[in-house]
Amino acid sequence: MLLDQHFPQLKDWDVTLIASDFSQSSLNKAQQGCYGLNEMNRGLPARNMALYFEQQGLDWQIKPAIRERISFQKINLVREWPDSLPVFDIVLLRNVLLYFSMEDRQRVLGRVRKHTANDGYLLLGSTESLEKTAGFVPAISGSHRPFYQPA
Repeated sequence: MLLDQHFPQLKDWDVTLIASDFSQSSLNKAQQGCYGLNEMNRGLPARNMALYFEQQGLDWQIKPAIRERISFQKINLVREWPDSLPVFDIVLLRNVLLYFSMEDRQRVLGRVRKHTANDGYLLLGSTESLEKTAGFVPAISGSHRPFYQPA
């Protein structure tokens, strides 16, 4: 939705989003793209609801044009990752690292770094930060925002 709204020039590009989770039930729910009104009202702007979803009874179904651009994969970040993962231009790892031990954080960040393009970006949650050994530096020098680039 954000790509469609803010980067219309990418409309004809081959952009693939990979959504991952270690919970198969969470992946199934996301892949179905069908949500109740309570879920829809948790921060989704009404404009996006009208543009990108179709009402089906009491639920809301995301339109196929959006859902078809997403590849859903079961990935446990602290275990081995699939060999098929590409090098990413942008990695959104929001509010995930805070659940891991320091050792697992380092392991995950090492893998993220290996799969992030040299001119790519890593976005963390607003309360998360990186250790200097993570292989990333702030995207904006001197900034404390959770937006990083490979070192």
